[in-house]
Amino acid sequence: MQLTSALVIVLFAVSSMAQRKVTITKFENCDANADYPIKMSFKIKEENGVQILEEGSVSSKVALGNNIKDTAEVFAMESGKWEHLITINENLCDAVNKYMGEFMHDLQEKAGLERGACPVPAGDYKVEQHTLDFGNFKFKKIPEGEFRVKVTLVDNTSNETLHCHFLEFKIEK
Repeated sequence: MQLTSALVIVLFAVSSMAQRKVTITKFENCDANADYPIKMSFKIKEENGVQILEEGSVSSKVALGNNIKDTAEVFAMESGKWEHLITINENLCDAVNKYMGEFMHDLQEKAGLERGACPVPAGDYKVEQHTLDFGNFKFKKIPEGEFRVKVTLVDNTSNETLHCHFLEFKIEK
């Protein structure tokens, strides 16, 4: 669930109905100079109208589980500005299971992890050449439009920021 947890977080709010197209347009760390204990990088390409995770990696110095608070601040593009829609606060494993479901389980398996495993031990995890099937998301309530999600992972005990990134995506018919 490490890479999958991370990608779950990364793609947390990205979901759609089967007939809609989800396109990830940007992934970046909140602070390029921060030395987060959890590091993520994702290279996504489009091939024949489908997005593929060409290379995805998560390197974590800490176990990924419900010891981590996942905060996702969701914004929508309105009149050229990002307008806040909702903030979701969940423990990491709970968020993964609640919103990602089979989408994340597929990623876990591709990373060599047990499907649905949580917590995931500290370590380095990689996924290559994996088709992103957003139809497998459990959470399907986002309408058409452009969205930005700020994801912050914080240790529940020490309150240390473990990771922070922005994900931008669009949903269209």
